[in-house]
Amino acid sequence: DEEEMGPAGGGEKEQWMVSVPVVRCWNKVLNAWAKAADGSRAEALLRRMDGLAAAHGRDIVRPDTLSHTIVIDAHARAPRGWGAAEDALARMEAEAERRGPGSGVAPNEKSYNAVVAALARAAAWEARDHRGADAG
Repeated sequence: DEEEMGPAGGGEKEQWMVSVPVVRCWNKVLNAWAKAADGSRAEALLRRMDGLAAAHGRDIVRPDTLSHTIVIDAHARAPRGWGAAEDALARMEAEAERRGPGSGVAPNEKSYNAVVAALARAAAWEARDHRGADAG
């Protein structure tokens, strides 16, 4: 999708176009960071999306429920990433509250399941660490 950026000088009102990837494209990149278990890069990209949306006043790049859920999943996939996953969910809930009903950013079942998965991984890590300590 393209976004009009405004007049470009001269006597006549000219406009130039800038290609702006839509949320769907950004979510694909976020998903790649999630598969790499890189929550910090996913968070940085989410902030960039939000910044672009605010700067240009366009919702086509504003993070949605899926965007936030992917970031939660990115943290959840990291070893001991449950705390960051919970924090990402809390930020998502705050954003949904700030933007109001129907904003397209409210957590859903997948958002909460990503945190549950992170907690399950944390329990598995703890059990593994505990078994290792008992063996030594």
